[in-house]
Amino acid sequence: MMAAHARLLVLALTLASLHLWQSGASGAAEEPADPAVDARERLARLGVPYTGDAFVASAARGDARVLGLFLSSGLSPDVKNRDGFTALMWSAGQGHLRLLESLLDRRADVNAASRDGTTALMSAASQGHAEAARRLIAHGAVVDARRADGWTALTWSAAQGRVESVRLLLASGAAIDVADARGVTPLIYAAANITEEAPTGSTLPVVTTLLSHGARLERRLRTGRPP
Repeated sequence: MMAAHARLLVLALTLASLHLWQSGASGAAEEPADPAVDARERLARLGVPYTGDAFVASAARGDARVLGLFLSSGLSPDVKNRDGFTALMWSAGQGHLRLLESLLDRRADVNAASRDGTTALMSAASQGHAEAARRLIAHGAVVDARRADGWTALTWSAAQGRVESVRLLLASGAAIDVADARGVTPLIYAAANITEEAPTGSTLPVVTTLLSHGARLERRLRTGRPP
């Protein structure tokens, strides 16, 4: 009787030990994976290369899923593609507000510039995405930053006939008579833009807006021609 009891006790202890071991092994298997590693693995399964070009391209096409995986992987939001553009510049230029906010939440450099000096604000404003431009300004975008040719966001917006962007930039303190490397001001670009004026009249509201905000008519081109 005692021998049988001892055998039952040994069996019980063995089963208890086995249960504890299995529980430990199961717990180890269920530990959450590293989110950064998991994000990179998911990108690989999607066939997306882990490169700056692919990251910026996801912003350009408005692919929130892929861009989110790149950000979750630990990639810097300020990584540039081979042309020197950031994801923020492209999302701003395409008017992808959701992606823009995701990048700003990750503290993307709002004043990063491409090789020619283009900023996210210039990209947004020149393409008529005034709401994207407003959010960038609210996050500290320098309104009068200059490209290598001397263009500012206002210059570019005026030349493109983007009146809402022009109004926003002026309300945000943009220099109205800023001249580029050739001495051309936003008013001169808007007034001379007959390619846009002829079919659509799109530059006329820009001219009117600039004049109503005090743009100087006496500013001339280096050839002496006035606006």
